[in-house]
Amino acid sequence: MPATERSRFVFVPGLGADGSVYKPFLDAFRSDYDVRSADSAPRFPERLSWNFFFSSIDRQVGTRPVTLVGHSMGGAIALKYAASHPERVAQVIAIAPVLFPFKRERHRFRESAWNAFIATVSGHMLHGARALRTTRRCLSEGRARKLFAFTDTIDLARDLPKLRQAVILFPEHEEVVPKAQLERVRKEFPNIRTAYIPGSHHHVALAPKWVITAVRKELDA
Repeated sequence: MPATERSRFVFVPGLGADGSVYKPFLDAFRSDYDVRSADSAPRFPERLSWNFFFSSIDRQVGTRPVTLVGHSMGGAIALKYAASHPERVAQVIAIAPVLFPFKRERHRFRESAWNAFIATVSGHMLHGARALRTTRRCLSEGRARKLFAFTDTIDLARDLPKLRQAVILFPEHEEVVPKAQLERVRKEFPNIRTAYIPGSHHHVALAPKWVITAVRKELDA
């Protein structure tokens, strides 16, 4: 089937990342989908806004509604976009998304060590090293401060009720987003489907095996 006739799969990367960071994950879908990555523009405005991130998705959306998939902060952006532009999104899948405000711990050494461990045991050591270098580069020049400040403002309580074709996939061993956020969705937003990803961690870009299976299950449902 020609690529132009395939359904479009638009991925929204997590904080400080681009599509190259998620290459093993995205490559798993390229034979069946027209896969695009909604990478943010390299030049950040003084203050980040939803519209800044939405413009990255707009550049990848075609004439037909797309499948929108996002991870971490990208999951929040994907959900917000789907709620704001339902006519452009056929389905939205959010993996370990930030949903509501929470107190964030930032221990850079521990985070880097954990990333390296996951990349090593999952067999993606070389990719992991490249991915982490790319992420550090994307977070340079003051971008990290702006991205963290924006993430701290995320609250999708008014957006989640608007969604109809949405699922949140939560890693079994999630280390960043509190499990309480998923439990709140289950209690307050019955229109959102939720599921755990067995064996998975937050850093799905470095160990995508279980996440690929979970996302394929949703795509085939």
